[in-house]
Amino acid sequence: MLRDKRSTMNRRGTGYRHRVCQWPVSQLTGKCHKMVIPPKSSDKKFALLVGDSHLRAIADGFVKMPEGDLYFGIMSTPGATAMEEKMELANVKLPQVPDVVCVLAPSNDLTQTKSHERAGVGFRKLLAVALSQCSNVVVVDFPPRYNMEMYPQEMLRQEYRRVAAEVGVKYLSAVEHFSLDKSELWAQDGVHLSDTDGMPILVQLLWKASYTATRDVVQVPRPVTVPVRSALKCVPATVAPEKSSAIVRGVEVTPPPAVNLDEWTVVGSKRRAMGSSSSHVPPKRESLHQQPVVRDCFIPLNPVRFSHALLEEMDKLTPSALQQPDVTAVPRRNPLLCKKQRSMVAEVKRRPNQRQRGASSAVVKSPGMSSVKVQFVDNDRSQGGNKGKCVEEHRLQGGNKGKTKSLSVRVRDIKRSVRGSFHQGDARFEFRGVQCMAISLVAVAKHTTHSVFSWQSADLDRVVTLGDELYSSLRKNNKISGGSELLCVPDLPKQQVIDGESFDFEYGDFVTGDVNVVSGDLVVAGVLTPLKDGLAQICGKYDTCFLTLNCNTCAIIKENGMYAVVDSHSRNTNGMVDVNGFSVVVVYWCLDLVFDHFVKLANMMNLTQNFFEIAGVRVIPTAPAVNSTLLFGSTVTQTEQKK
Repeated sequence: MLRDKRSTMNRRGTGYRHRVCQWPVSQLTGKCHKMVIPPKSSDKKFALLVGDSHLRAIADGFVKMPEGDLYFGIMSTPGATAMEEKMELANVKLPQVPDVVCVLAPSNDLTQTKSHERAGVGFRKLLAVALSQCSNVVVVDFPPRYNMEMYPQEMLRQEYRRVAAEVGVKYLSAVEHFSLDKSELWAQDGVHLSDTDGMPILVQLLWKASYTATRDVVQVPRPVTVPVRSALKCVPATVAPEKSSAIVRGVEVTPPPAVNLDEWTVVGSKRRAMGSSSSHVPPKRESLHQQPVVRDCFIPLNPVRFSHALLEEMDKLTPSALQQPDVTAVPRRNPLLCKKQRSMVAEVKRRPNQRQRGASSAVVKSPGMSSVKVQFVDNDRSQGGNKGKCVEEHRLQGGNKGKTKSLSVRVRDIKRSVRGSFHQGDARFEFRGVQCMAISLVAVAKHTTHSVFSWQSADLDRVVTLGDELYSSLRKNNKISGGSELLCVPDLPKQQVIDGESFDFEYGDFVTGDVNVVSGDLVVAGVLTPLKDGLAQICGKYDTCFLTLNCNTCAIIKENGMYAVVDSHSRNTNGMVDVNGFSVVVVYWCLDLVFDHFVKLANMMNLTQNFFEIAGVRVIPTAPAVNSTLLFGSTVTQTEQKK
C-alpha cells in the first residue's frame, strides 16, 4: 500500500505548459491575483469565470475561450483556497452584473485545509458571495491531480457536491473527462493541465456549463385572454398556450357572502349549520310537488376551442342583442329519480358485455337556450376520416321553430402520426437494417433545432438518411465494439456535428427489464425494472431517451407533456410492425399511451422474452467547430480527428 502511494505521488505528466508569467500580489490574500474583463458587448451575454491557477492559461491568453453567444471575464487566484477565493470575489468591482458566474471548484484545499468539512465551510461562503454577485451560478468540478491519490480528491468532490446541492447551485462533474491513462493531459508537475491536451477539455467544460446556464432561464409566456361574444354576460376565458382549453360561456354567478370569522357557528343534528342568531328556524322538509328551488351550479365543460366561424353561426341563431335572462336555473334533483338512476347505472355495470362500443354522445338542453349534442369517437374502433379524433356536433335551435343548424368541429387529435417515404431497411442503404440507434441519436439532435412535433415526411426522411450516414462512418472507422453490427450506447459519439450543426451528447442513467415481467424476485432485487416504472423513471428525468426492445432501438422525445416515438423500422401508421411499412413518428398525449404502444409492439413480435433497455440522453449545443472537415454532409470537430 505504501509502495502504491509513493508511485502515485511520483507520477508526472508529459504535456506542455507555458512558462508562468509574473502577476501582482493581492493585499487581501497575499496570493498572485489577476482580473481580466473584456469590453462590453451588447449582443452577447457576460460570463464570469472564478477559479485558481487552472485559469492562468486562459487569463494570459495562452488558451482561448470559445465565445459564440458569450464573452468571458476571468478572475484567477493561483494557490488560493475556497475561503481566499471568497475574499477576492467579495471585493471585486464589476462593470456590469454577469449573466452567469461559473465557479471552478478549488482544489488547493486538498493540501492547505485540514479537513474536508472545513473546506466545505469555505466553499459554502464562496458560493454565497457568488450568488450575491449574480443569481445564476454554476460550478464545474476541479480536474483530478495526476500526482495524488484519487480517494482524498473524491472525498473533497463529494463535500463540494453536497454543499452545492444544499445551496441550490448546479454542480457539473469533470473527472470522467480526464483519463489517468493519458499522461499528456497534465503538465510535468502533475497538478496543472497541459496547454495542448488538458486545457482544451477544461475550456469546453467551462463554456458548456456557462452556455447551458444562460439557456436554462426560460421566459414563461403570458396567458392569452380570448374575448367571447354571447347573449349572456360572461367572464373572458384564459387559455394557456399549447393546451386545449374551453371558453366558458354562462351567467355571472354572484359570489357567496363573506363569512364572519369572529362569529361562532353552531352545528346541530343532521349536520345542519345554524347561525348565531337565536331566532333561527330550521328549514322545513321539501315536498316533491314544490316548485324547484333555484341554486347556483357550475358545470365543467369539455375542453373545446370554438372557432370564429362557429361563433358567428351561433350569433346568427341566438343574437347577442337579446335580453339576458335574469337567472339560469338548475332544478334540484328529485331524490326518487336519483335513486332510480343509480339503480340503472348499477344494472349497466353488471352487464359490461352489453355496453355500447361505438361513439358515445350526450345532449344538454336548457329552456330558452340552444341544445348541444357532443359525440365522442372511439380512437380504436372508429372508421374512416374520424379515426383518432373527437368530433362535436352542435345543433343550434334559433327563434324560428323547425330551423336547425348543424356544425361539426374537430376538437383535437388524440394521436398524431407522420410517416416517411422509406425505412432503414431500404435498398438505398449499404448497411441497411442495423442503423436504428444512430438514427435515434440524429432524431434527438435534430429535435433541438426543429421540434419533432412539427416534423413532416421530408424531415423524417432526412433524419433516417443522416442516421444511416452516421452509422456507416462509425462502422467503417471500427467504432463499434465487440465485433457486432449493432451499436450500443457506449459506442455513440459524445461530440458530433450533424447536418452542419454542432451537438454535445451526455448519456445518463439506464434501466433494463422484460416487458412480460412486472413482479418477482428479480424485480425486488433490482435486477429487472418493469416497463412502466422504467418509462416513468427515465422520462421523468430526461426529455430524450433511447428505448431498445429486442435489439430494435427508437427515440422517445418529451415536450410540453407530449411524447413522440421516432421509429425508423418498417412500421404502419400506429407504429406497429408492418412488412410494407415506413419509418414513423407517433405522438401521444401521455406516458401511459407510450407504455401501451410498446406493450402492443412487443406482443406483435411473438417472442417468449421481450427484453428492453431505456437509456437517458441529453443534447447540448457545443462551441463552434474549429478546423472542421466535411464528412457525409456533416462535420467532425478537431478533437474527434485527434482521436
